[in-house]
Parts: sequence; structure tokens; C-alpha cells
Amino acid sequence: MAESSVRRIPIVSLADARYAPLARLITFPASDPGKGVEFFPAIAGFNIGSGSLVDLSFLYNFVSAPSGGVDRHARTEELFVPLDWDMCLPLAPCVAPDDPNAKPNPDDFVGVVVRHGQALILSANVWHNGGWPVNAATGVRYIMVLSGHRAQQGGDAYMDFITATLPEGRSILPAW
Repeated sequence: MAESSVRRIPIVSLADARYAPLARLITFPASDPGKGVEFFPAIAGFNIGSGSLVDLSFLYNFVSAPSGGVDRHARTEELFVPLDWDMCLPLAPCVAPDDPNAKPNPDDFVGVVVRHGQALILSANVWHNGGWPVNAATGVRYIMVLSGHRAQQGGDAYMDFITATLPEGRSILPAW
């Protein structure tokens, strides 16, 4: 290709008022390993084109401790993408998806490892939590794309985000 047919484009900042409307830049929050776990829900939201509004959330985890809290999204999927390092995510089916008061059975959980460079899409009604870093020394930072952390729209009937505590004070932890 001849150099005369190539248009060299200028490099600009989105802070320039002429270009700011073209895109939004998201800066990841600073992580502090001393805090153990930090969750930043719905740090940004956007429309995926089909009329669905989704949120981008961040979670940083530097601990591998037992967990007794889980959640599920009754109507929507959720995307997990490790930014660096690997993570272990606990998963269990919901046996009563139409019951917002259903409790998960700790014996139904398995852990799956999501490697840095991979993404995992959870189906609707899968019990899970933020998971654990595969290596607590490095921790794991990841993004989640979901609709469940957005404020309720259309009243209680729309509520998609359901939380639960494992019964009888039980907790889960990967069997490394």
C-alpha cells in the first residue's frame, strides 16, 4: 500500500471536549491487599443494544477464607472475567428457582477454576459468590458484567438479585 493512501490519525485524549462524547473511560479502582476483599458494585452501567441494561462491577480478593454467603440471579446470566491471576468460583444449582426464599445446599457446591485470559458466563439461577483467588499471595482482580446489582426497576417483580446464607451456619471453601 502506498504511503500516500494511508491517513495517519492523531492520538487524542478523551478528556478533550471534542472527543469525550465518543466513549467513556473506566479506571479500575486501586486494590489494597490489606483489606482482603473489596467489592465495587455497578461502577458503570451500559446498554448492550437489545434494550438490556447491564452493570460492570469489580471485585478484588486477596483471601481464601470459608464463606457462608451466596447469591443467584433469577432471570439473568452473569459474566466473570479475571483481570490477572486465576480464581476459583463456587457453583451450585438452585433446586427451587421460582422460590425467592430457597436456600442452597452446601453439599451441592463445586469449585471451578477460571484462568486469567478466560471468561465464565453463569446461567440464571446458579448459586455462587465472589469466589477465591487460586493463589492468596497474588490475589485476584476481576470484573463482573450483570444486571442484578442495578436498583430495582418496575417494583419487586423485577428483582433479580437474591442472596442467601448457607443453612445451619455452614460455609464452603475449596478443597485445594
